[in-house]
Amino acid sequence: MQYIASPYSHPNPMQRHANFMSVAEHTAFLLKRDIMAFSPVAHCHYLATAFGLPQDFEWWKNYDIKMLDNCEALRVLMITGWKESQGVTFEIEYAKNIGLRIFHDEFCKESTSYFQVQDGYEIGVDLADKEEPKIR
Repeated sequence: MQYIASPYSHPNPMQRHANFMSVAEHTAFLLKRDIMAFSPVAHCHYLATAFGLPQDFEWWKNYDIKMLDNCEALRVLMITGWKESQGVTFEIEYAKNIGLRIFHDEFCKESTSYFQVQDGYEIGVDLADKEEPKIR
């Protein structure tokens, strides 16, 4: 299982929803290609909005830690605000501390490929091909 870190919290509910839509689309994109992925934003946004759960990182932090502890990799979705996000920053540091592989994903909407950056190397991934990505 791979954990997707992405920004969520924002004072503007429209931006929170836009963050949710971006990571939900990216999660579906990965799942359609048999990449088992979990996004706390994609999987819990509805619960938070429909049932009045808090929408800030501090409240979700322990939940996120438990999920990260059961994952083999962290994928950082580099959408607007990811560098400033308190949650994403914490998730990256926590993943490093427990030895997870870390990928930085830049999703290209309506494309058959996307780019990962791992260990400083750009990796082009052709998602029509199910093989492991090759460093180029």
